[in-house]
Amino acid sequence: MKALLNKVFSTHEKYECAVEKVNDKLKEVCDFNAVLTWCAGDGHLVLNEDTSNVATLNCLNGKTAKNKLTEEEHDEYTV
Repeated sequence: MKALLNKVFSTHEKYECAVEKVNDKLKEVCDFNAVLTWCAGDGHLVLNEDTSNVATLNCLNGKTAKNKLTEEEHDEYTV
C-alpha cells in the first residue's frame, strides 16, 4: 500500500508542475485571467477566474500570443 500511495503522491506532484506550465502558457494566449481546471465529468477546462465561467479546451484552437483568446470567444465554448 505504501508504494502505491508514494506513486500517487509523486504522480500528483508531476501533474501539478505540468498544470503550472499550462497556466503560464494560458497567460500568454488569453486576454483575461485564465487557468486550467478539472471538473469531474467534463475533464480539463479553461476557467475564467474573473467570471468563474469554464469552457472546453477547444476554445484554444488557433490561439497564440498574437491571436489571443478573448472573453467573448471563451464564452462561446462555455460549458
